[in-house]
This record gives sequence, structure tokens and C-alpha cells, in this order.
Amino acid sequence: MQRYTIFMITVFSALLWTMYSQSTITAFSECLIVPSVGSYGRNPIHTDAIQHLIANGEWKAPKEGDTIHVRTNLERAWSKLRVGEDGVFRHNNLNGGYAFMEYESETDEVLILSASGHSMVYVNDEPRVGDVYMTGYVQLPVKMRKGKNEFLFHAARGQLRANLSKPRSELFFNTGDMTLPDIIKGEQRKYLGAITMVNASEMYKSNVLIRCTHEKRSTNTTVSISPLTIRKVGFHIPAIDSEQESTTYQIEIIENGRLLDKTEIALRNRKPNQVHKRTFISNIDGSVQYFAVNPPVNIDPFRTYALVLSLHGAGVEAIGQAEAYAQKTWAYIVAPTNRRPFGFDWEDWGRLDAMEVLEIAQKELPIDSSQTYLTGHSMG
Repeated sequence: MQRYTIFMITVFSALLWTMYSQSTITAFSECLIVPSVGSYGRNPIHTDAIQHLIANGEWKAPKEGDTIHVRTNLERAWSKLRVGEDGVFRHNNLNGGYAFMEYESETDEVLILSASGHSMVYVNDEPRVGDVYMTGYVQLPVKMRKGKNEFLFHAARGQLRANLSKPRSELFFNTGDMTLPDIIKGEQRKYLGAITMVNASEMYKSNVLIRCTHEKRSTNTTVSISPLTIRKVGFHIPAIDSEQESTTYQIEIIENGRLLDKTEIALRNRKPNQVHKRTFISNIDGSVQYFAVNPPVNIDPFRTYALVLSLHGAGVEAIGQAEAYAQKTWAYIVAPTNRRPFGFDWEDWGRLDAMEVLEIAQKELPIDSSQTYLTGHSMG
């Protein structure tokens, strides 16, 4: 537990660097809000009066007191809301309703929108991804035009945070959502990680180099990214056999010989009989994913073991799921993750993720395939 705490402190410190190393130029202080104007969730037919207006080209910026016709004998009115002292908008109308904000720009420019508590946002009528689970690490490059710019947030959880900042570089890392392995002592394997990269320019970036270095050992990975977007990119990690609890690596973005951004990551060094994380390239979409392994107490190299595939509950990471079990003498406990702590409820992609991890674990670990068990907690 102490080693995992050290690792998490390192990741949290990197996240704080990402959040505060950019210059905030505005934190929205007021907005207009309207209650829910549609039917959402797991419904066969999606209805939304505001999206209907947008699709028909009838949407226009609202004023306080304006109303939206939802259905027969039902209208919703826009009202003003001030931000709280902690920089968060809070109101019951933000449970499925909308928030409208404006920003006046002195010139055409690219800014970074950091927001949370919304399922999506229209930036000058362009739909962009939200942060519905309020992770706080979604940073979007958005094109501002000279003059008035509109932000229409579809809120989800009764509260909303939003601010704009200057990008620190054309290309930079967002360390808030990394997928990283543990280094397993004595194992000769290729180590892979993934980190979110932000392209805050209006140019397509190809042949960008991600360099991962520890002392004199380094690996280079070539990636590309579209303009004004974010992409989680995979990269190779040099294996370091160390007796230390963790190994620190430096990751750099290099374009045409120019260093554009850099950060540090710390990977845990684990023994084969310790709970650990393993990364792999998913055949589903080519992304880097991970699963956690809780190995037997004393691994006998001359025998095979049962495999227990354990599916995590909502809000739980695979590593937390694996660590919830005491080590067994007879089995490997393997915990996949369906892309996010909430993921796909172990349906659709989540089911495919679980089956893919099962196949990989059976190949990489000394497993007796005739002794395969399935279990899980809550959602799993």
C-alpha cells in the first residue's frame, strides 16, 4: 500500500502541473441556465428541444427570461446564475439542463477550455466532448474568433466548472489520464504507456516524436494528431531492472528537432509475485489498455494455475479490483478494465475488453485453461 501511495502522489503531482502550468485568462463568473429540455439516458428515442433548434438552424443566443418550447403546454425559461466562491456553478437546473456562457476575444486565437460536469459543449456551434464524471482532466483546444464567442454546455450532475487558458505550447501533454504499466522484475517484455497529447494549433501534426528516457536509455515513438484536438497516444518505455520502489522517466514531445513539452512519470518496480499492472495494444481499436494481476503467493515455475477473471464495479479501477483480494495459492486473479471506471457496464466494448484480457492472460501467464472462473463485484 505504501508503494502504491508513492506512485499515486507522483501521478497527482503531474496532474497538478498540467492544471496550473497554463495561464488562466478567464474563469466564467456568470451564465444563463435552463432546466432539462429533453429525455436522455437509456431511452430508445433521444429528444432535446435545444438540439432540435440547432439541427434546424433556428438556435440563437438566449437572454434572461427567454423561453424554450419543449412540448405541448411545457416551456422552460432561461435564468441567470452566478458562480460560487470556489469557481463552481451549482443549481438543480444543471441536472440535465443547459448553461450558456459568452467570451469576448480581442483577436482570433486558440485557447484551452478546462471544464467538468457536462456531457458535451457546443463551442461556437461546434460540438465538443464533455467531462460527465467530473474527472477534471479534460482540456480542449478551442478556436476563438475576434469578438463574441458562445459556449453552450449540456450539464449533467448539478454543478459545472469552466475556464479558459492560454496553451503553453502548440503541442503539450495532459498528464491527468495516463495508462501506465508496472515494471516486472526479471521479465523480458515490451513496455507500453499512453498519455494524452493536446494539439493547440490549426495544423495537422505528423511525425511527432515521443521520447521516453531514463538516464542513458531511451525509446522513440512516432505519432500524429489532428488540429485543435486531443489524442491519447501510445509510447514505448525502456525496461529498467531496478531494486528501487519506482523508476522515474522523462517524456518529451519533439517536432522537427524542437522540444515542445516534457513531463515525468514514475513507474512501480514489482516482483512477479506482487500485484501489478500490465499494458497491451488492444485489437479492438489499437489503443493501449491495461489489466491488473494478483498472482499466487509463491509461484512455482513448474506448475500451472487456475485463472479467476474478476470484473470491477462502477467507479473502480482494475488495479483496485485486483488488490481487493488476498493472494491465493492456486490461482492468478486477473482484473480487466472496460476503458474507464464506469466504462460500458461490461456490455458491448466492455465485454470485448474482458474477453481480450482473458485471452492475453492465458497466453502470458502459466494458466491451466480448464480451470477458468468468472466473478466480479457490483456492476461486474
